[in-house]
Amino acid sequence: MNDSTIQKFVKDDKKAEYQNLIHQLPQNINNLDDLENFADVANQIYDNFDFAQRNQELQDKQTDTMGRWAAQLQAELYQQRDKMLKNNPNEIQKYSLQNQFKNKFPDENIPPELAKIDIDKNLLIFSLPSKSNKNPNQNDCGVFANKLFQMRKNQIEAEAKNSNSPGDLKSRKDVQETNKIKIQYHESQETAYPHHFKTSLTGNGNNSPIYTLEANTGKPFLLSPELQKYNSREDFEEKQNPTVKRTQLTRMEESIAR
Repeated sequence: MNDSTIQKFVKDDKKAEYQNLIHQLPQNINNLDDLENFADVANQIYDNFDFAQRNQELQDKQTDTMGRWAAQLQAELYQQRDKMLKNNPNEIQKYSLQNQFKNKFPDENIPPELAKIDIDKNLLIFSLPSKSNKNPNQNDCGVFANKLFQMRKNQIEAEAKNSNSPGDLKSRKDVQETNKIKIQYHESQETAYPHHFKTSLTGNGNNSPIYTLEANTGKPFLLSPELQKYNSREDFEEKQNPTVKRTQLTRMEESIAR
């Protein structure tokens, strides 16, 4: 993290914060909690970089120092995580939807609709490309949102098929509350990526908060998707964000066969 080749990308007004964050990094990584802590601080450090300078280097020299650095660190973190999970397979439950809710909202009871959703273990952790797996579940917001949307569609259709009285599938509450959104932002030197995708799992805002599980390309060191809570549909769609250029919503009810 003290690599001199990457320090040059720290914004001038963020250099003090960068040094402070460097000192917050765990010196010893003995378990998944330590690794998660390291990854969290590393993502905060990444947020202090000047992405305009990265783009300028790409344009002038056709090299991507920041990108190579981030890819190498991401690979090392994922390899460490996988070693730990191999030694303790049950630890994957740490990344479950239910456990994330308990950690993020310790004073709240998990909503019944959210508690019954079982996320495929293959979606719970991000992986890197390999010769045998050309399309892994990387920390890519669009790739992950699409996979999660399709997983929920398959789950809902299977539940309806196995039900004694499936009724109109499109009128189901879980169908009405499952939507995928693409948010496109105006071009900005402060923004590393011009768009974000997320899929809602349950809720419709206001009296029923919207919960999502999200990848985030702007946080390259996430070890797993993050649980997020939006108290209104306006928040979910980021309607108060002046940098939003346009949004595109894909409703589950439009994707259901009947």
